[in-house]
Amino acid sequence: MAARIDPGKGQMVLIRAMAQIKKRRPDLAFKILLVGGSLTGPPAQRYEQELRVRIGQLGLSNEVAFTGYVSNVSDYLNAADIIVQASTHPEAFCLAVLEGMASGKVVIATREGGPGGMIDHGVDGYFHNAGDHVGLAAQIELALDNQRQFPERVTAVGEAAQRKVMQRFSVVDSTRRLEDIYRRLVSSSRAL
Repeated sequence: MAARIDPGKGQMVLIRAMAQIKKRRPDLAFKILLVGGSLTGPPAQRYEQELRVRIGQLGLSNEVAFTGYVSNVSDYLNAADIIVQASTHPEAFCLAVLEGMASGKVVIATREGGPGGMIDHGVDGYFHNAGDHVGLAAQIELALDNQRQFPERVTAVGEAAQRKVMQRFSVVDSTRRLEDIYRRLVSSSRAL
């Protein structure tokens, strides 16, 4: 997960989901990378401490690593098997989802907010409901099962995500769409 350590980014949701999976599949080996630092100040420090305590309580201390702030987020995304976005509130535009899709990995994100317009569920990524660790666990397990049983499906989802980013979110495409808006505005103002 690439996100600032913050309650709204949903690290706790991911941790609870993975604890549920570990309970059902004790033989499953996994690593959770929490990529990103926290803000300064007591509230941010308190949340990170709460997160670390909860990780220990859930028996995930060996499976979770905090990277702190990194400037090379793409290196971590490229090393991951699954990219998770678990924000507890809608985000207008989620760069982490877009970066995950661009990496060609399976992305599991909240359907609320920006990701809802970026991902086609089951085609180029998967959804779960914000704050729902049970639903998130189900989507992660589906992705893990697909990796093992249907690797071609996982590859197809990742490639579809990558294509979508190149087609709909590239600088060239965004510039073209902005130019189209300007042209329509100029044309409509001339008509007045």
